[in-house]
Amino acid sequence: MPADELLFRPMRASPIYFVRSLQDELISSEFPLSVAIPILTLVAGIPALATAPQRREFRSRFSETSMLFMVVERFNNRDPAPIYKRLKEAGRSMPTGLRYVDSWIEANFDRCFQLMECEDVNLLMQWILQWRDLVEFEVVPVSPSKEVRTLFGVE
Repeated sequence: MPADELLFRPMRASPIYFVRSLQDELISSEFPLSVAIPILTLVAGIPALATAPQRREFRSRFSETSMLFMVVERFNNRDPAPIYKRLKEAGRSMPTGLRYVDSWIEANFDRCFQLMECEDVNLLMQWILQWRDLVEFEVVPVSPSKEVRTLFGVE
């Protein structure tokens, strides 16, 4: 089934049935996992709704694939100084397996946009716990534009 039909079809049954149906089709398809996993995560946290065999398949495919997350940090009081002080003293304090890709600071020092990569979202959550006293976080699973274009048949 083409991606646009799969993702934008009308919901004919309960939301849980719709999510399970979407999950089945994405897991059994040839969609790149870096696209399928963020979709499933955003729709409903799919692993919790999957059957045991589907969870095993999902985990086996997921474990081979890194996910990208755009982390939007809102500095407390629009002041990045405490963050840079801690960064200088203790480093990024990232658990093994979480990779910092790059970041951009808004010109008015209000927000930082960080691109992070990991195979296990729990690593990202552990890292966030260490910084939440200085920053308010928003985490958005993202996919490279090239893979999304491929998903929709645009090369």
